[in-house]
Amino acid sequence: MSQENKHSHEDDVKSSPEDLTEEELDAADNAIGELEKEMDEAQAEQEKLRDQLIRMHAQIENIKRRAEKDVSSAHKYAAEKFVRELLPVVDSLEQALETGLDVASDDSAKHMQEGIELTMKMLLSALEKMGVKQMNPLHEPFDPIHHEAMTMAPTNDHAPNTIVTVVQKGYLMHDRVVRPARVVVAKEV
Repeated sequence: MSQENKHSHEDDVKSSPEDLTEEELDAADNAIGELEKEMDEAQAEQEKLRDQLIRMHAQIENIKRRAEKDVSSAHKYAAEKFVRELLPVVDSLEQALETGLDVASDDSAKHMQEGIELTMKMLLSALEKMGVKQMNPLHEPFDPIHHEAMTMAPTNDHAPNTIVTVVQKGYLMHDRVVRPARVVVAKEV
């Protein structure tokens, strides 16, 4: 490269801001301003996308937890309908035991009563294994969640809102009411 060409090339490239013209400084400032604006926009977009990602992750976790809870609940209460269908059988066996057979005079009646008692114990044991508990709330305070009031009976023998008669026992399955106990509740005279 000749000495002359070298000097003309060096003149085109200015080495310091003092060598730039006012127009060139304004153009550089505008370019810097545009770049800063683009960088701010990119950072804002990045923050927006980060926020969306965090929200989507939280939503996925909530869906996952809800699905696990639903599956657990389905397993836990899967037999509820079957249990509801068995409750009239339990009621019938209880009524048979309450009516009582004349076991004093007849051996076959005694064997029949023993068979009913054994069947009743086995059925209640099977229901317990499924998480079913029998509610017999006699003399307990009335609870509308667990009890269904059939009527109220005026009495001075019991405090008001106390269960004086159980018409039909209630049942819980894993703390969920399968059938409320049907009861008579005391009221003041």
